Amino acid sequence: MPRMVTVLHAAVDRPGRHAYRLAFAAAHIHIAGPHYCDMLRRAGLRVHHAARASAPAP
Repeated sequence: MPRMVTVLHAAVDRPGRHAYRLAFAAAHIHIAGPHYCDMLRRAGLRVHHAARASAPAP
């Protein structure tokens, strides 16, 4: 039986905050890791851990 584990990042919504940038700052290193990319590949997605995303524009 497949096992699913997830992490939920949360932040307070305030003026001047950008939800996408907050989420990226919290998780970008983890989701770019080889273990995470392996999981996505096993799920059928085409990804490569070297193709890291850059920070979103302000």
